[in-house]
Amino acid sequence: DENGGLAVAGIMGGERSEISQGTSRVLLEAAAFDPVRIRRSSRAIGLRTEASQRFERGVDPEGVPRATARAVHLIQKLTGCIVHRGLIDAYPSPRRPWTVRLRPERASALLGIEVDKKWIVETFARLGIGVEEDGDALVARIPTFRTDLTREADLIEEIGRIYGYDRFPAVPPRAVLHMGRKDRLEAYKDRAREVLTGLGVNEVVTDGFAKSEWRAALDLPDDGLVRLRNPMAADQRMLRDRLIPGLLAVVRTNLNRGVVGGMIFETGRVFSREGERDSLAGAFFGRTGIPLRGKEEIDILAVKGILTDLLSGLGIDGARIVTDDPPRFFHPGRGGRIRIGKDEIGIFGELSPTIAADRLDGVRTILFELDLVKTFARKRGTPEFVPLPRYPASKRDLSLLVPEELPEEEVRAAIAAEKRVEGILLYDLYQGDQVTPGYKSLTYELTLRAPDRTLTDEEVGKAMARIERRLARLGVKLRA
Repeated sequence: DENGGLAVAGIMGGERSEISQGTSRVLLEAAAFDPVRIRRSSRAIGLRTEASQRFERGVDPEGVPRATARAVHLIQKLTGCIVHRGLIDAYPSPRRPWTVRLRPERASALLGIEVDKKWIVETFARLGIGVEEDGDALVARIPTFRTDLTREADLIEEIGRIYGYDRFPAVPPRAVLHMGRKDRLEAYKDRAREVLTGLGVNEVVTDGFAKSEWRAALDLPDDGLVRLRNPMAADQRMLRDRLIPGLLAVVRTNLNRGVVGGMIFETGRVFSREGERDSLAGAFFGRTGIPLRGKEEIDILAVKGILTDLLSGLGIDGARIVTDDPPRFFHPGRGGRIRIGKDEIGIFGELSPTIAADRLDGVRTILFELDLVKTFARKRGTPEFVPLPRYPASKRDLSLLVPEELPEEEVRAAIAAEKRVEGILLYDLYQGDQVTPGYKSLTYELTLRAPDRTLTDEEVGKAMARIERRLARLGVKLRA
């Protein structure tokens, strides 16, 4: 009124409008409030009352006059008060009964029992629902107090409720069973797990949220992250776009509990504004646990061997590590991007010593992460049976002086380009005083074979000459 608020409508009355021992005149208000508005107001002010819960569920506006008359009658009967004539009725949009069409055969199909049309009409009549026949269907006239009946399925549910669910016969479902099969990408992820666990790497599972603390330590931007509108906790505001920060959090937890080293991996979904994809990441830290080398820390070459075995097990050929543009959180000179041709499929490297010293007590940590969608697209086809060779092989040793900055995989690729080469075994690496400065010595055993005949010495010599010419273009020399 003109002196201020009297109540929060539909939720709680105010102190100025409450009845006391000195009350002699009462203005009675009866209303049907909008359920959505009451719910929003109740949440906004943090107040749940019996009135708000009743109005949130919806009340029949057509019942307001009856409720008013009943309340007035009881007040007069109990107190002997005088009731003034007159009623102010504000009802700008009266609610009218509505109709819902019901097909008895549809009710029988959904409930799994035979439902008699006559029984439906009699049952609805007892519930205050008028019914008219319209051919094979029924048209139900819904009273305004049944706000829950708005569609055919609601009427069928009402039929089942009145009939009694305990009277429904127990009938086993009839279905044709089909043998299921995994999605090919899921089977591919299972293969990755099989390879890594076979190599002694343990699988971990982390949540799907971005680790803000570790993202800041790795200097990763948050611009492209997917943010949640209504997070359950402060550290669950954004979805992860890579797995490495979560694995580093696991490493930190293990170090806190006295674990001196370990090898872990995770497969999981990562998210961006463009969509989501499957990723695979690994973290190798501290002592190796290898017999006779148990106190040695894991080194990058050992992890590279595990990564090579993983890629081979996943059917990936031609992958190489390019070190010209590594992520900034890797050790300078000990990190890079994994590529097949020009397509990047992942990253690999040793965590920066500065970050390791600040966050992991200086423990050496090697990391990798692969985009499983890209690797799946690049995998080899179904392996084909190759019969055992019928003709003997020829073996040759090849000692080379290789520039120190030239990756061994490029040397191997140049040798493998010769179609007669069946096997390449690197069995010696030497760097020392007896080698030209700026070079390293690599010695290979090559296996050459033809599928249809025994190679002659002349053919083997020509093949070796072609290999030497390819190597010369890389700056590789034959060692005397």
